[in-house]
Parts: sequence; C-alpha cells; structure tokens
Amino acid sequence: MTSMTTTSEAETSLPLPAGCAIRPPVLDDLSAVAALLTACDLHEYGEARETEQTVGDYWRPISLERDARIALDSDGGVVGYAEQSKRSPVRLSGHARVHPEQVGRGIGTVLTEWVEWRAGQRISDAPKAAKVRLQFGAAHGNEGAKDLLKDRGYASERSFQRMIVELREPMANPEWPDGVEVRLYVKGPDDEPTWHAVEEAFDDHWGNVRSSFAEWSHIYERESFEPSLWFLAIDGGEIAGASLCSYRGDMGWVGSLSVRRPWRKRGLAVALLHHSFAEFYRRGQRNVGLTVDSSSLTGATRVYERAGMHADQRTAIYTKVLRDGVEVATESLEQ
Repeated sequence: MTSMTTTSEAETSLPLPAGCAIRPPVLDDLSAVAALLTACDLHEYGEARETEQTVGDYWRPISLERDARIALDSDGGVVGYAEQSKRSPVRLSGHARVHPEQVGRGIGTVLTEWVEWRAGQRISDAPKAAKVRLQFGAAHGNEGAKDLLKDRGYASERSFQRMIVELREPMANPEWPDGVEVRLYVKGPDDEPTWHAVEEAFDDHWGNVRSSFAEWSHIYERESFEPSLWFLAIDGGEIAGASLCSYRGDMGWVGSLSVRRPWRKRGLAVALLHHSFAEFYRRGQRNVGLTVDSSSLTGATRVYERAGMHADQRTAIYTKVLRDGVEVATESLEQ
C-alpha cells in the first residue's frame, strides 16, 4: 500500500512506508528538524553537531518550498529530512538524513531520489558545456548510507574531516610575518574586499567555483554571524588572509581560514589560527573546530596540525555526474 504525500509523482516515483508522507518544511518545523539531525549525529558521530541556529542558517538562503523536504511518520513526527541547495552551479550539494530508528524502511532512498530530481532541475543553471555533479556526504561509519549511494551510481571521491583543539592555557602572542598586522573586520567597508580575498584564496580549494558577492553575502544573514570574531591580516593595505569565526553549538568555529597565494608559506595561517584561538580562550571557550579537505590541495591539514589541532571526525563525499562536460570546478593547483 502506497501512502499519500504532498510530493508529486514527477519528484519521486518510489513509494514510502504505509502511513508516511513527504512535504516541504515550514519555519514551525525548525525545532523538529534540528532534533532529527541531532539524533542522526549522535548515532553517527557520537555528539550533536547541529542546533536550531545552524539549521536556521542553512534555511535562510534557500526556498523551503522548492529546496527541502521532510518525511513524516503516521503520527506526524519528523523522521527524515532532505535538502538540495545551489552552493555551486556545477557541484550541487545534496543532504538526506533519516532517524536511526527508521533506517531500512526506504525513506532514505525516497529522499535521495527527490534530491536528484531537484538537482536535475538546476543543471541548466550551470555554464554551457560544463560538467555537473551532485554530491552527498556520509559519515565514515554509516555503511547503510554508503551502500545506498553506491547502488544509485555514486562514487567515493573525497574525504573531509573535522579538526579540533582543546585550549588548556592562554595562547602566546602569534608570530606574524614581517609587515603583516591583524585587525577586526569592519562591516560595510570590508565587505567586498573580504569577499574578494577569500574567493581568490579558495580558488585553490578542491571543488571550488567562485560565487558572486550577492551569493556570498548571505553569510551576513546568518544568526551565527559574529563580526567581532572576523579577523583580517593586512599587509600594505591589502587583505593577505582572513579568519572568519563564529560559534557552532557549544564549540568555537573557524568557518573560513584563507591566505592568498603571495602570503603563503610564511606562517600566516598558523598566526591567524592562534590569534583566533586566543580570542576564543579570552571569551571562555575552550574547544575550537573547523572542517577541512583531508587531501587539501594546499596542505591545509598539516598547517592545522602545526597549530595544535587534530582530526576527530570524518565524512566521505560521494558524487555522481549529472551532465558530462568540461571541468569548471577546481581539481588541481595547475588549473
């Protein structure tokens, strides 16, 4: 028996378990979705990684009606969540999570198929003749998710890891490269220069495609946006690097650490990290984390290790080509 849903047959042709339904989320579902993601994270990673604040930040730049779905059980409880967001026109991002107690009933497969349908609508947004991929992340221990993705034609392409540091004592003053000084970001005058510097630095990040200032500036709408934790390294009036930090749950978070090419290999990244750690310590925060490509093209993992960080969680990235063509996203430093 196939249950009735609010998702059309064009979006997914697979049946849900009897009594289940799918619909777009609304803002009133925020708490329930955050609770679902917490349950998934506790099962997969051993700790809660998402909060209502982080989920709300994910939702701000997307259309819930078009870009997200929740799966409901017969009692109306949220047991699954899917999102397909356009963070890059050629590397589309997909998410599908199912409550651990509901795994194995086909809900994850239906949600994944919906993500693929939504991503298919966006292929025409990519540059003409560009290769377009859809990617999902799966916790390294989540064999069920990996098997589901492999069965649907995805291949393991990359691994990302969370790195953390426990701050047990005040940080020594960072050693800045000659001529470089650090200052706080100033909302308004520093907006576009910071965007430009970060985008330039991330040209060397695997899978990167530059975003417009309008797309990048969604960061200012996030509840977690904290300009007093944004630090700019300045050399001769230019932004040489930036550490853009915030809070993520009960952890200090380095959301973006970037150093432009002319200033690399001079210790600037470590200095920015240590400056950020020192400010978190001053505020009473003892745990700080970030996410990094395990095979970073610029050797970022080694930099973070030198700064005192270590890896504690890993997520595998699975991708499928939706349209073959010319590679536009960064694949190597030679591009």
